[in-house]
Amino acid sequence: MRYWYIYPEQLLFVDVTSKNGLDCARRYLWAKRGERAIVRTPFARGERVSILAACGVSGFVGSRTTRGTFTRLDFHRAFVEAVLP
Repeated sequence: MRYWYIYPEQLLFVDVTSKNGLDCARRYLWAKRGERAIVRTPFARGERVSILAACGVSGFVGSRTTRGTFTRLDFHRAFVEAVLP
């Protein structure tokens, strides 16, 4: 196993994440006994944004964002254009 760790500059970590308007909304509330818990955030999903990012030992290598979610072809295109060069 030690043989594979002598070249850490070859390691590349790739992650895809997404966010919409409801991601910051609380899922659980609390209130004092006898009072109602009231949600004051509007129920609007908003637009979904996805990001692909790659990080190596020297920092971020590349990133790409898209509206909506990455399809398989979008992911491949973004990976080739933003991460591989």
